Amino acid sequence: GVTIALVFAWQVGLAALLCVPLIMGAAIIQKMCMSRRFTTDNGGLSPPTLLEQGLRGITSVQAYGMEEKMCNDYTVALVPESKGKIQMGAVAGFVFGFSQFAVFVTFAVIFYVGSQLLVQVKVDFVSFFTAILAIMFGALGIAQVTVDFNAQQDGLAAAQRIFEIIDEPYNEMDPLDPSGDKPSSIDGAISFKDVTFSYPSRPNHLVYRPSPDGDRSGFSLDIKPKQSVAFVGKSGCGKSTALQLFLKFYEANSGSVTLDGKDVRDLNTKWLRENVGYVGQMPVLFQGTVRDNILMGKPDATEDEIIKAAKAANAFDFVMGLNADFGTDIGSGGMLLSGGQRQRVAIARAIISDPAILVLDEATAALDNESERIVQAALDDLQEKQPRTTLVVAHRLTTVKNCDQICVLDGGGVKELGSHSELLDKKGLYAELWMKQGGGGDGEK
Repeated sequence: GVTIALVFAWQVGLAALLCVPLIMGAAIIQKMCMSRRFTTDNGGLSPPTLLEQGLRGITSVQAYGMEEKMCNDYTVALVPESKGKIQMGAVAGFVFGFSQFAVFVTFAVIFYVGSQLLVQVKVDFVSFFTAILAIMFGALGIAQVTVDFNAQQDGLAAAQRIFEIIDEPYNEMDPLDPSGDKPSSIDGAISFKDVTFSYPSRPNHLVYRPSPDGDRSGFSLDIKPKQSVAFVGKSGCGKSTALQLFLKFYEANSGSVTLDGKDVRDLNTKWLRENVGYVGQMPVLFQGTVRDNILMGKPDATEDEIIKAAKAANAFDFVMGLNADFGTDIGSGGMLLSGGQRQRVAIARAIISDPAILVLDEATAALDNESERIVQAALDDLQEKQPRTTLVVAHRLTTVKNCDQICVLDGGGVKELGSHSELLDKKGLYAELWMKQGGGGDGEK
């Protein structure tokens, strides 16, 4: 626009050029002010998180009469957001006003110079009008850029957060990392040797640690191939932690975790997890059919393999009773199935690839007695017919009494180790837990 003005009326174009620093100054001030962070962290949950938490747990909120508390928490969380938005609005208003001031001052100078030129007949009306229109359209273009500036800043802030994540140090346990050993076969021997560990969120609290008397350097345990081993103990003793260290969800502070003599840190993460069947306390099923969910354990499985896995998991009979057997849609998260049915589908998904190692992390803890009995029967039958190294975490000791070895954790390491009957004969911590859970009735061991 200024270039055209210089061609048709150089005096008008020159006046516009002299006003450019004012407009550029307004743009720089706008960028500096709008790039500031106006909201502060109040140290708690953000308003969207509180809202989601309240709506997702609406039953508990109503049952415990927490409506007023949730509203108050949400109001408190909004305070820093509100103050930040008010400050941002005030700054944005000032910056917008200043930028408009710069634009209209420029127009005023240009019209004044142009009018004087017309009065003195130094420029004709057509040239003056062309120069004015060129400058105005150029100013409108600049104004449009400033209108989109806020959106641009939001995009830059979002991009910055994304690139911060991308630029984080590389995680050697990343399943997408192609490096690491991939042995051609697995026997299933697992060993924990003098392992010490603390979660990153609680670095000063050692889950596994040396014993005060120096008899134990950490958590140590040897598991033979095709042996079923249960981890039991009081809450917080490190039962599930052992499974997480083996699956490379975390890395031990010291010591080693090995599979067939190879440190799991040297194994390819994706390969390791592909050879382990995992069933958790709350099985995660996905939108789709029963077949779709079982196939997630082995995408190229045949129909015969699906049926075989369902039978091994004691799921075949109930699946065939559904309206479309394996083609039945189970809804989001498997909501159309009962808890026991979801668990058995999850077991079928875990074993369809015939993994060398099976990990059961409180697989029956959330079930009622009847569902637990059915699922546990399926797991016991599976281990009997297809022996494999199996790691089990359980609170209910009745679900692990048939395991080859039961590892009792306490004090940061192994407290007791043996079969169900051997541990009862020791009359130690396991026997105490067994009696507390109602065991020992009618002479049962």
